[in-house]
Amino acid sequence: LPVELIDAIADLVDYESEINALARTNKDLREVLNRRLYKHNVRHGDSTALAWGIAHHSIETVKLILEAGASPHECDRRMDWRPMALAVYEGQEDIVRLLCEHGVDLRQVRDWVNPRHHDYSSSPAQTMSLLAIAAKRGHEPLVRMLMDYLPRKGDVDFPADRLRRTPLIGAAEMGHLSVVRCLVDAGANLEARDNDDQTPLVHAAKNGRHEVLEFLLSRGADPNVRSFNGATPPISEAAHHGHFECVRCLINADGVMDSLPSLEETSHPLVCATRSRHPAIVDLLLAQPQSYAQLGTNLRAMLCVAAARGDLPAVQGFLENPGCHPNSVIQFVQGSLNGSLTALCLAADRGHTAVVQMLLERGALPSREAILWQEIQKALLQAIYGGFQPIVELLLEAGADPNDEDVFHGTGNPALIAAMSFQGIFQCLLDAGASPGRMNVEETTVVAAVLGSGRTALVQMLLDRELDLPLLMGRRTSFIHQAIGGGRAVFELLLQQQRWDDLLLPENLTSMACEEALSVAATTGRVEMVQFLIDQGFHARLPRPRQVDIFCVAARSMDRPDADPSAIVDLLLRYGEDINQKV
Repeated sequence: LPVELIDAIADLVDYESEINALARTNKDLREVLNRRLYKHNVRHGDSTALAWGIAHHSIETVKLILEAGASPHECDRRMDWRPMALAVYEGQEDIVRLLCEHGVDLRQVRDWVNPRHHDYSSSPAQTMSLLAIAAKRGHEPLVRMLMDYLPRKGDVDFPADRLRRTPLIGAAEMGHLSVVRCLVDAGANLEARDNDDQTPLVHAAKNGRHEVLEFLLSRGADPNVRSFNGATPPISEAAHHGHFECVRCLINADGVMDSLPSLEETSHPLVCATRSRHPAIVDLLLAQPQSYAQLGTNLRAMLCVAAARGDLPAVQGFLENPGCHPNSVIQFVQGSLNGSLTALCLAADRGHTAVVQMLLERGALPSREAILWQEIQKALLQAIYGGFQPIVELLLEAGADPNDEDVFHGTGNPALIAAMSFQGIFQCLLDAGASPGRMNVEETTVVAAVLGSGRTALVQMLLDRELDLPLLMGRRTSFIHQAIGGGRAVFELLLQQQRWDDLLLPENLTSMACEEALSVAATTGRVEMVQFLIDQGFHARLPRPRQVDIFCVAARSMDRPDADPSAIVDLLLRYGEDINQKV
């Protein structure tokens, strides 16, 4: 066909996808229509091809869309960055040079975020320079190129972003050693501080970039610099985040170990590693000649670290010192009692039975009323969550409250609910007088939680105590609904008692109650439970017309891992339910 006729046909096509389909018919049509396709994208498609070409590293696409009239300064509204920043982000040096040829100024200080993006006004990247973007992404060739276009000649630290982070900080944070070396060689400030007073070395330490850390130390970076109001050294950041190699590197740096005794306990690497459960780092630090003396004269912290570590000889030695109290508390958060734990709580949390026993023998108090500091995290709850039954038994014998509640996690779960995964601990708590009628913040009682859990062994423990379970359900839960939620085995176990037939058998329930029961079973997604209720006669007593769309309820169970909603639908259809019936 003549080119003019092809153009005329293309003029009748409204959608970009249709022009694209026509252009892909054969090579000749592509040559005729390709440029028209890009012009259509500019006029009607928000120039989306520009960002696509940059993101997919296609310089030909970028050339064609720019020739078609796309602005080199703006991307479509879906993109976070302007075209130049996106090209730098992707590490596309050839596209960067192409955009320069179309008038984009590499010396522009900031404002590289796409102003058309919906998050433009709140984007923290608004103040990032192109050099900072390239450095953080680790694109060394672009970093070297952009250093020839610095807004201030020779100053690779300008401009820092609004968090005062320089390009070197970004590269150190991400562990791009070659970029870090390039920037340092160009004169980057090794001691530049961001809003948190963190230097490049601190960012390397907290993010586990030990090669960058070693390089910065070799170039003279201060290993003892303090961040966060002058309180926290790099070794504590590395210890808190569990970066073993960084800690080992900093241990050998000048003056680091000598400075530790003067630290606040909340900023001490031993305390940080203990808090964050990094025992290998605790062992590494204590293997140094200073051992526990790293903590200066802070016997409280020494005892708590030793207790958390399970170091029985050290605990015994500290307790023999008149200045060391068995109820010693270690502060994990500066100025906050809520961030504090006793040595007993730490030992219970980590499962160190012998240490718990020794602390109790020396007068440690397990009850929350005894120690203000324990109102948030309690030794008994910590031992329960860890499944440490011998420790639970020790604490209960020492007077711990079997009805303690979990305030720390915000659930208010009584100890019995916390112990449902551990039959032995659950039995211990019952024997110690824990009440099955206690409830959490959602007003779910222990009995309701146990029935709904499906744990028949726990249900049997409650039955063995001849409790009237329906009276212990609380106001917001139904006895039969919880039994259904627990599954067939729980429901059958309750029926065997023949104590609550008026609440469980369909002949004693209203038609509406039977429909609700089947609906709850469908919600679980377990076809065997639905079949069991049908066999019990619940289906025969359903109201006419239906008040609940059980098909819809079953379909909503599909997100449950063990659900089979399609099998429930098939089952209901076999029993004559009408899937098209209006409810």
